[in-house]
Amino acid sequence: MKFSTNAILSLGLLFTLAVSSCKKDDDTETTTPETGTSFISVVNASPGLATYNFYMNDVKVNAAALPLGGTVPYAQVNAATYASKFTSASNTESLLTKSITLSSTGVYTYFLIGKVGELDGILVKDEIAGVGTQVAVRLVNLSPDAPALDLVVKDGATVITNQFYKSVSSFVAMEPKTYTLTVVDKSNGSVKATLTDVVLGAGKYYSVLVRGMVSPSQTEHPLAAQLIVNL
Repeated sequence: MKFSTNAILSLGLLFTLAVSSCKKDDDTETTTPETGTSFISVVNASPGLATYNFYMNDVKVNAAALPLGGTVPYAQVNAATYASKFTSASNTESLLTKSITLSSTGVYTYFLIGKVGELDGILVKDEIAGVGTQVAVRLVNLSPDAPALDLVVKDGATVITNQFYKSVSSFVAMEPKTYTLTVVDKSNGSVKATLTDVVLGAGKYYSVLVRGMVSPSQTEHPLAAQLIVNL
């Protein structure tokens, strides 16, 4: 794998995650030492109005609380097993605690998903390799009430198909240029979200994140698509 050091090592704060243990529910959980380092990014895809802080081994990772669609760019950490937790912006009490294992040289995105009271986390190993002069795009369906979705170029080809809730597709190569991308219901072709005139640059990796609710409550965001630059 080849990475831009400046692009990935964007949060020096994460280098403090070399701590060897953490406190969780009055028990001490020790990380599993491995050789080498990993890279991790964090994305809030929970459809509620709340904002969240993310911790690894009781070290807060994000500088500001993450709203829906908020991201922590890739940063380098020791390859190990960590106790991770999400909290509200105003309280350090855990709303979701999970053990996550990051292997040596692995590149990961950790998504916070689910409605308030039903929070969960998905750790995805990102298969990133040199894309050359093309671009790489994936579709991430994290809308709890969305149908199976396709990613389609407006007036053009279907790029990715049949992504259900909690699905994270593989990266697909495309030509670098300006696109209007539509997210459509696989069953009937109805457009659920549109990204208009997005410029996809050569050599870059992008995620089309579908988040929010098709039928939102007063405390939830409506469904929308968001373009995230991974690298």
